[in-house]
Amino acid sequence: MIRLTGGPHARICNPCVIFQNASESYPIRGVPDDVPGVCYRTTKKGFITQKLWAQYLQEPRAHYRGHAADRSKQRVIFVDNFNGHHDDGNGNMHVALESSNATLRYLVAAATDKIQPCDSFVISKIKDASMEIWDDYKFKATKDGLWHEGSGALQNPGKPFFCAWLPK
Repeated sequence: MIRLTGGPHARICNPCVIFQNASESYPIRGVPDDVPGVCYRTTKKGFITQKLWAQYLQEPRAHYRGHAADRSKQRVIFVDNFNGHHDDGNGNMHVALESSNATLRYLVAAATDKIQPCDSFVISKIKDASMEIWDDYKFKATKDGLWHEGSGALQNPGKPFFCAWLPK
């Protein structure tokens, strides 16, 4: 997940990676969550859930870039009407919003095809940069002979690799 801010000081905030993990363990053994500029969480399927959304709202690294003044400002977060963005009935969303000094505003339902193109330029640039890093890894792994025994595929670099290159 990546939050884009608007206004005269618009920026791309630190990403939050969602890893698939059957037991939703956090932190994952061997994957420290201490990489500057990125955070991660886990869900069973690797997709956003109501629980994860509430955790994301409370994660300072996903919203602030180290500026103390950022924390005191009231924020409005615009989201689509995806079910994961709504309260789960346990009050987790209310607590998360209150602790992050934020209010949610929902975009018009069934308007994704009209609204999504607004962020497509930024998302395409993030994807382009990510693909360049991934291609560099595959080239180096091929050159170094990092093949997985049996399948002949390149070795998976592991979750720490993905956390490390995201802030770039």
